[in-house]
Parts: sequence; structure tokens; C-alpha cells
Amino acid sequence: MKFKVLFNCSTNVVGGGVKNSAIFIKYAIEDSNIDWYFALSSQVYELVKKWGLVFKNNTYIVFEDSPARNKYAKRRLKDLVKQEEFKLVYTMAGPAYVQFSCIHLQGISNPFITHADWDAFSLMGNSFQIARYLFKSFVQLLFSRNADYFVFQTEQARLNYCKRALISNSKTFMVSNAFDDSLRTDGQIFRKKKDIATIFCPGADYTHKAFQFIPDIAKSLKEITDVDFKFILTLPDSKLWYGIKNKAIQLGVSDKIVNRGSFSYSEILKVYADADIVFVPSLLETFSASYLEAIALQKQLVVAEKGFAREICGDYAQYINPKNAIETAKVFKKLIENNEGNIDKSPIGNKILERFGSQKQRFEKLRGIVLDLVEKNQKK
Repeated sequence: MKFKVLFNCSTNVVGGGVKNSAIFIKYAIEDSNIDWYFALSSQVYELVKKWGLVFKNNTYIVFEDSPARNKYAKRRLKDLVKQEEFKLVYTMAGPAYVQFSCIHLQGISNPFITHADWDAFSLMGNSFQIARYLFKSFVQLLFSRNADYFVFQTEQARLNYCKRALISNSKTFMVSNAFDDSLRTDGQIFRKKKDIATIFCPGADYTHKAFQFIPDIAKSLKEITDVDFKFILTLPDSKLWYGIKNKAIQLGVSDKIVNRGSFSYSEILKVYADADIVFVPSLLETFSASYLEAIALQKQLVVAEKGFAREICGDYAQYINPKNAIETAKVFKKLIENNEGNIDKSPIGNKILERFGSQKQRFEKLRGIVLDLVEKNQKK
């Protein structure tokens, strides 16, 4: 007999967490093994509607306010679980901020509570802002411990979290992020023969993404190459973007940096198609989907020299320190001038994609964990 499980993404309100929640829901509503119910943030709900996904009657509830910040929402979520007598709650990305009355399987993908180093925290601003962020991350770490089992996307995140939160490794699982099978290309995508080299920089409006270093990189690159180029960003109109824009004007490279604004997941093929190089300078990630998207589309990839990036990208990517503009510019010069951008890395990329698998395979792994945990609990 099928049992009821609640998929909780009520605290997922920005970025990759919203997209990954919607992808999980896409497979869960078609699943015949479990009666899935859904606690959704309004942001996830809007994306699900946009994709045309249809829930069964009375199987979802939308939270306009996040349980992370609203006591009423927190109580509402807790009461829902108790009333519906779910066998298990799977929270996509904790902390959930609720102590549930059933088994709680919680995903941990916040890098600030797993493996953030001083390099990342130092980007948060002045001493007071850094201290505030350290305190916030510590509070999130404490709340995140309120679960029975934990799921991580990388080994680095799992090992560091277990040390920081004093959680036994026996209570954890590792299910990596995945790529969308529809992004796989039939042929090799080499650098287009065109007058302008396009360096695409996907990512959200966070300082640890390290986009603020792009004006200095653009200036250094302009000084050592005659090839025209543009960095294409995907930021909203924000303090971060205006800071980048003003710095670019000061350095005389405002014509080298363009902000196209954020894009929806349905536009992903179009925005990547125009790119010669994908640049992900982030100094802190758990598992950026941009890595696998670039690999699946066979784009040249330049990323920060960090352990989390090497664990995912392996020999496919070029590694840089975004704070070192001169050395980073030299890497881009080689890619856009010396045909290094035309080296076929598809054999390396295919091995990486096979290792991480598709979104459907990811859902099946998570469903398997849910089934095993419920069965294990019923035998007690």
C-alpha cells in the first residue's frame, strides 16, 4: 500500500533551490510508488504553474511567507504534518525551522553552514557585516540539526557538515545535483567564428559569486588582447550590479560588460547558445547547476580554483583565482586567441555527466532513500 510523504520546499525562495524544487515536483506528481503531497513557497508554485505542471486535488499548500521568518507559517507547516499523518517529510533544502512529528529527511545545500571558508565570509562586507553573517550561519547550522537524516550534494559538503554539526555520517546520504537531459547536444559546439568573444557569467545576486571582480578582469584582458569580447551577466538591478557598472566606467571597460538581467529556465538553451565561454567565478558553492549546464552544452568553462569546483568539474574546466585579474585575463586570452576554445572536451564532459546522472535519476535515488527510511522505521 502506498503511503503519504510531504515534499517540503516552503523555504526555497530564490535561485537554484526554486528550480530544483520544481524539477523534483515534475517527477513526483507522476510517481506511482508514493502519495506525494507538497508544501510550496509562492516562488516554487509560480514556476510550477509556468511549466504547466498540474497537482492532484488537495495535495499541495502554498506558503506566502517562509517558515524561516514567520511563526504562523511555521506552526501551519507543523500542524499540517501532524494532521495528515505523513510517514516522512523530505525538505529539499534546510533548515526547515520545524520539528516534525514524523521522520524528517533534510537536504543540506547551504554552503555557509557546510564548508564556507574565510575567503567567502570576507566578501560579505565590513567587520560588522561579516560578524552578522557568521552569526546567521551559526544559527542556521543549529536549526539544521533538527532532522533525522540528511542529504548532501557533494562529499565535501557532507564531511564538513558532519564535523561542524556533530552529526554521525551514518545518518547521511549523498545524492549529487544533476543535469537536464534535454541540454545534451548531438554535436560538438566550438567557439563561433565571430568578431566578439562572448563570456557568459550565469549566477544570482550574491557577493560570494565574485562577479564584482569582473571589471578588473576585463581591464586586464583588454590590455593584452586585440580580440573584442564581452562579459554577459544575469543580475537584477541591484546594489551589486550598480557597483560593477560604476567600477567598469571608472576602469574604462563599460563597453565590455553587459547585464542581460535574469532569465527563466525555459530560456536556458537560448542564453547559453550565444556563449563562447561560461565563467563561474564563485568562491562558494555547494553544487552550481551552471557547471553541468556548461558541460552538457559543451561550452568552455572557467571556474574558481576551489575544492568544490574541482570535485564537480575535474579536468573539464580551467581554474583561476577571480581576485587575481592579471592571471585570470591570461586564461581568457588563451581561450579566445589561440584556439584553445576549440579543443574538443566532450569525452571528458560525457564522463562527468554520466557520473552525476540526469534529473530523473536523481529523483529516483531520492525516492529510493525515502522508501528505505519508511520501511526501516516500520520494522522498529
